[in-house]
Amino acid sequence: MATLPRPTSSPETRSSRGRTLVQATCVQCGKPFQRLPSVLARAQREGKPGPFCSRACSNAARTKPQESCKHCGGLLPKANGRTYCSVECRRTAFLLTLTCGQCGEQFQMAQADHAKKVRKGQTAFFCSYACSGQARAQTRPCVGCGTPMPNQQWRYTRYCSPACKTANPPKKGTRKLAEKPCKQCTKPFRPRSSRTEYCSRDCSNLAHAWRQTGSGNSRFKHGNSYAAWFRAMRPLILDRDGRRCVACKSPETFMTVIRKGKAQQRTTFHVHHINANPRDNRPENLVSLCKTCHAVHHKSSTTPWPWFAQYAKDASASMTSRWKARATSLQARYSFTTA
Repeated sequence: MATLPRPTSSPETRSSRGRTLVQATCVQCGKPFQRLPSVLARAQREGKPGPFCSRACSNAARTKPQESCKHCGGLLPKANGRTYCSVECRRTAFLLTLTCGQCGEQFQMAQADHAKKVRKGQTAFFCSYACSGQARAQTRPCVGCGTPMPNQQWRYTRYCSPACKTANPPKKGTRKLAEKPCKQCTKPFRPRSSRTEYCSRDCSNLAHAWRQTGSGNSRFKHGNSYAAWFRAMRPLILDRDGRRCVACKSPETFMTVIRKGKAQQRTTFHVHHINANPRDNRPENLVSLCKTCHAVHHKSSTTPWPWFAQYAKDASASMTSRWKARATSLQARYSFTTA
């Protein structure tokens, strides 16, 4: 953005309406021109490019340069989003020039095909099926007796016949590793490979059994969750409140449910968290409510019973020492789950 010059009050810098003009230089063509200082200042505040002497210079500065083909360098048509000027250029751009492993001539292969062959472990590439067939037909000596055999067969067996392989077995186990102690019984042994850690299958199985015991098992559950705390506190709260709703004083009711094919009696009462935090299961935060009062409390913008907290505190303080000891022990056990 060019710096705006200070306006002058000479007659040459005034418009036909008598307003003061300032001298500026077009950033596109370099031609000097005159503009109102307010127009130049507004453009500078808004971060617009310029200044420009005309609409033609402004459009020329905003027009993107014409892009060229990545392969041949030819100009591309405007606003078509292409990278190559033709299908032939695009196909040729993704070709590699290789040397035939049989005849030594140069040939081209697509980059995707070359990468696929390399991933499969191929190291030699051929210009045609004829050269590939000739390379496969070449012979190599048998590892056992030295008899010439087709290259294709040698790649898989290395032996001319099963009898030759039996007479000249491959050498295995020539490398010997240093002894090291077993991780389970600490007895020294000579490992078969660098990754062997146990001297026998029994030691390996015993170590695996120990690893799968307790917290090492992926299905291990410690049982110390805030849900378990709530399930343990629920009967204590119902007994503290006399098996009645603390809001409407209605007695506890039951319903019959079928669980695992057996009929069971379940209470319809709910135990409500006063501060709406399910992790906080202290007796001062829990009260017994019937289904209706519990729904009214949660559907209301402001609870109709703001005295729940004081009631729970007073009721818990007036309970027996046995009840208090049970609630205190549960709180000490699950205190780490409290948010």
